[in-house]
Amino acid sequence: MNENYSYDGTLEGMFTVFYLLLKNKNIPKDIKPLNGSNIFVDNYIFIQTKDSRSSYLYNYLRNHLDSKIFKKVIISFLSEKNNKELFIYKYILLNLKTQNQADRYIKKEYVDFINSSYRSITSEAHKLTGLIRFKLLKDGFYYASIHPKNDVILLLYPHFSKRFNTFRWMIHDMNRSKILIFNGESSQIHFVKEFDRRTLESYYDSEELYFQQLWKEYHKNMEIKERKNKKVQQHFMPLRYWQDLIEDINS
Repeated sequence: MNENYSYDGTLEGMFTVFYLLLKNKNIPKDIKPLNGSNIFVDNYIFIQTKDSRSSYLYNYLRNHLDSKIFKKVIISFLSEKNNKELFIYKYILLNLKTQNQADRYIKKEYVDFINSSYRSITSEAHKLTGLIRFKLLKDGFYYASIHPKNDVILLLYPHFSKRFNTFRWMIHDMNRSKILIFNGESSQIHFVKEFDRRTLESYYDSEELYFQQLWKEYHKNMEIKERKNKKVQQHFMPLRYWQDLIEDINS
């Protein structure tokens, strides 16, 4: 039967749904993460996450899908677009049916979604590795805020855990209210319900404030006002990134 399904919004939850669908050879009408907009929708069947089922499917797909295809499946889950779950499921089915040849069917909407999402997400994560500005806090941690379009915070960990492996740092995804914290040995994700950005400056180390001011003055003095072009700036760096920079681009 074609039904509507919901889950807890995690990758493990989505794979639990996929496990049941594949087992019953079923193609659903829709799959949605459980949130405030659909929590009381009666025609959605909620599937409880089971680690045993999600782990089984994860290992099954890793063994039966091409490594690049499997990576696309995992990365596409980080997209914020609607219908991603159904598109990912159909993409998996087509790859299993065609022995990893789904990308040849470029006119199919879900194949285009997977490939465009993969490019968008990996591109954004790569850009952020060069754009993130860490700021030293009084407790010795380095803090950086980001406002990404996609949920890329975990993709940033491999880069910064290698480059700054002797430092303690945290990356705060302001759009999703979660922080990736690295203590020099291991990492954790924490969700922050309330955060007042206006009070953040009070936590900065005095030396951090001094160097921030130096950088702002340097940026201001190096600017050629006659050649300032905000449209070009926005083309190379979307507005959502500006608020996380130390320098004031709007001035």
